[in-house]
Amino acid sequence: MSTSTVYEWVIEDIDEHGDIVDVDHRDTRAEAEASIKGLPGRHDIGLTRDVFDEVDGLVDRSWAYIQADGTLPEYFTDSGGGETRHKVPTRYRKEAK
Repeated sequence: MSTSTVYEWVIEDIDEHGDIVDVDHRDTRAEAEASIKGLPGRHDIGLTRDVFDEVDGLVDRSWAYIQADGTLPEYFTDSGGGETRHKVPTRYRKEAK
């Protein structure tokens, strides 16, 4: 069985309760930041890691959000917020600086 991994920058629109109300994707961090510049409200930017296989489609998704210092963490987190064993690729960590 063959799998493929896809990385995308994600923009999450957050409401006053901290819930995600809308999600959009961009190819680069710069595009993500430009798309929310000047918009009211809270918007979180991160990188998604999606793994697909030929039979089941999406089989794994994890996230790495831009931290307060503007960098990405070393590892992705899963849907429960726990760190995964998947490292954020260096090229994306460099793009986030």
